[in-house]
Amino acid sequence: LDRCHAMLVVGYSDKYEAFKIVNSWGRDWGNDGFVWIAYKAFENVLNENAEFRIINQAYVAYDL
Repeated sequence: LDRCHAMLVVGYSDKYEAFKIVNSWGRDWGNDGFVWIAYKAFENVLNENAEFRIINQAYVAYDL
């Protein structure tokens, strides 16, 4: 059983205050493979001591 998957931020909307995410689970997941996740979900994601975290693990990469 493969339990791993990837999610990638592919866009954002200040109107929705959310990032557009594509999930590696394919088009049968979410809205044709995409979902909007609120900016708030990414707050404190790297702070393991934070009292409240919506997303508990993330690899954050920067395109310099």
